[in-house]
Amino acid sequence: MLQLRQFPLFETIDLDELATIAENLVEITIPAGTQIVAAGDRVHGVHLILAGRIESQPHGQTWSAHQVFGALEVLAHRAAAHSAVAASDVQALYLPAGEVGEVLEDNFGVLLATVRELAGRLLAAAPPPARTCGCAAGPLGLVERLIVLRQLLPFTSARLQALATLAHASEEVQWRAGAVIAHAGEPASGGLIIIDGGARALRDDGEQLFEPGAAIGHLETLAGLPHRATIETTQPVRALRSGAPAIFDVLEDHTDVALAMTATFAGALLDATAQLN
Repeated sequence: MLQLRQFPLFETIDLDELATIAENLVEITIPAGTQIVAAGDRVHGVHLILAGRIESQPHGQTWSAHQVFGALEVLAHRAAAHSAVAASDVQALYLPAGEVGEVLEDNFGVLLATVRELAGRLLAAAPPPARTCGCAAGPLGLVERLIVLRQLLPFTSARLQALATLAHASEEVQWRAGAVIAHAGEPASGGLIIIDGGARALRDDGEQLFEPGAAIGHLETLAGLPHRATIETTQPVRALRSGAPAIFDVLEDHTDVALAMTATFAGALLDATAQLN
């Protein structure tokens, strides 16, 4: 348990859940030069590295003490894009891939911490692409709200019942042109999807435009991070807003949504890494 506390993911986990995680882990030693996974093969488990270094080949990405190897591939149910070897003797805490989903499902604190970690990493890697909204001009009924929410990266794999719960708790909001939706540095209190109109994010390095279908604030809310830019409308905006309490209530009441979210986020992060390479 003391070793687990050294990993950022487990810094704030309750002791009872931390004890459960510790009971499922096995401490292993991997000799230097050992191939951990070959390109195109499934990663057999998650390695929480205590000491030593794992290196991918041929790109040379490394994982060292207090970093986690194999989590993205296991969560996304994907094969390894590159081979990985122990660049030195490695000591690690190991969780077999087949047990990861069960551990997350039974320990909501760990599951939520995983969602937060992945959302924060995805936010830093690249914003998800906007999708065309295609909504009716009038007020959104339940079906229209479901369609809008289904387009959003966190909820693309959510079951209908959970999505309907969030749709009921969401509300239509409007701003006039030139209104500030969010200030840079203020805590994200929910997410919205633009139905009509447009907005822009103002940053020191320029601006980003948002059109119908663009999502604002969902990843920040899930990651527990503040808005990185000031968002203001460039024309009158109508949007569907989901507050943070409603989002987290859905995740707690429907853990399958949170599990699907980890798979979606992990896959998006792997795709972002592949584009960089």
